[in-house]
Amino acid sequence: MIIDPRGRIMWQFPRPGDLDPGQTFTTPDDAFFTPDGRQIIVAQEDDSVIRVIDVAMHKIVYTYGKPGVPASGPDRLNHPDGSLMLANGDILTRDINNCRIVLMPKGGHAVSRQLGVTGTCVHSPPTTFGKPNGMFPMSNGSYLVTEAEGNWVDEMDLSGHVDWSAQLPNVSYIYESNEISPNGDVLVVDKANHRIIVVDPRTNYVVWQYGHTHVAGSGSGYLNNPTGLDVYPPNSVLTK
Repeated sequence: MIIDPRGRIMWQFPRPGDLDPGQTFTTPDDAFFTPDGRQIIVAQEDDSVIRVIDVAMHKIVYTYGKPGVPASGPDRLNHPDGSLMLANGDILTRDINNCRIVLMPKGGHAVSRQLGVTGTCVHSPPTTFGKPNGMFPMSNGSYLVTEAEGNWVDEMDLSGHVDWSAQLPNVSYIYESNEISPNGDVLVVDKANHRIIVVDPRTNYVVWQYGHTHVAGSGSGYLNNPTGLDVYPPNSVLTK
């Protein structure tokens, strides 16, 4: 869904008729705008597939993976997460259960570059990764990687050069940390509480919220286990 600051739903997918006959769209995990803002890339983690949706057409225009078939060969993924489309059209994704970060060429259906060893889930970047579930661009040109196995955060580039790694204590499951805005507020997808919130860390107060705390729903103003978000262009993760 696209939600405005007043909490109104401006766009959503799928509407009745948006899916082609036989096409499915189950368990969308997170969604991000492409750099031109005209498409949205969605990782369907539990369905082991990535989709690209054309915003104006309301149609799926690209699929990587086979729905419901987790694997590691060509055109296969195992719990992809936090997928992004780069400026040249290539797709970058974290293939969590294969413990790798992979790049697919524009429109292609095979891996063109891989970081990590398929099936080796140990923190030792860039050689191996412990279930990577986030890799997002930073304002300095690097990427911020999160690894669920051991709760590690790494700063690195796409060539595999690692600037630093840090293990977070007292964290049960780290997930998709990324840099959104320079004003210091923190944007949180609070999945189990069925809400999205903005927190001012100077006061520890919630200054904006969408969703009703502890109440799951599908109507206007409600969410049901949200797991990912992006800011509308021109302030989206990749556009900015």
